[in-house]
Amino acid sequence: MINRLMINKLLQQYTGVIIIPMTITNEDYFYEITKVIDSAAIKNFLLAADRENLENRLIKRDDNIGSWPHQQIERCLKAFNNIDIYQVIDTSNKEIDEIVSSILIEIS
Repeated sequence: MINRLMINKLLQQYTGVIIIPMTITNEDYFYEITKVIDSAAIKNFLLAADRENLENRLIKRDDNIGSWPHQQIERCLKAFNNIDIYQVIDTSNKEIDEIVSSILIEIS
């Protein structure tokens, strides 16, 4: 409920591109958040990476193997294979600038 209210307020007060980073693995929850928003105004991206890249990124940010984020990898990978609401951008072995460029191309 709070997410939907915040998104609506942002859309009313700002005319530019709004990026809302969220990890949503439940399609019903996604629709609950976005149901009152014009779907044409929303572009959904899944910044995907393979397990090895995800683990390496977590290690680089000092998350130990076995930490909560590491424990979520399998659940999220499975969920994202079963959700068809995102445009997938493969981020494996890509630099941040490349990923940003891919998103900018899609929202232009």
